[in-house]
Amino acid sequence: MERVDRVVAMVGTTVVTDSDLRLHIALCEGDESTAPVFSTDNSTVLDSAINAAIIRLLAGTVTLYQPTPAQLRARFDAYRDKWTDLSLWTAHLQSLGLDERRLLNALQQRMVVERLLSRTLGTPKPGEEAAWTQRFEEWIVRERKSIRIRLVAPSEMRP
Repeated sequence: MERVDRVVAMVGTTVVTDSDLRLHIALCEGDESTAPVFSTDNSTVLDSAINAAIIRLLAGTVTLYQPTPAQLRARFDAYRDKWTDLSLWTAHLQSLGLDERRLLNALQQRMVVERLLSRTLGTPKPGEEAAWTQRFEEWIVRERKSIRIRLVAPSEMRP
């Protein structure tokens, strides 16, 4: 039996899978963001993905946090333009199990996280990034206490 994906955590009612972690890493490396949950430190990817899921849950579907179609398209185009060859772009999408529609959705989710953080904590000013990150850490610790988080241990494969 072939395993398609594996659940690694439940954040409220949101499922976080292995493929979500791979996508999180890929987008952190290729889609610039000032949000600490989108750092490229692979040793904290699960915590970062959980924090991003919490922030998305807090944002819900509030219009204030949603990017406009033009903003989303610009973000998508900036990401897409990193691949100069169509076959490399296609291979990248396939390696993540994505098509362009699903990538747009992932970028929209990232933008929602950034917008909620900007409205809640402001944006980090040059030279004050460490203080802003400290405020973020204190804030996310409080938010994590209000949402049920369950890590899912790997199941043993049965013959």
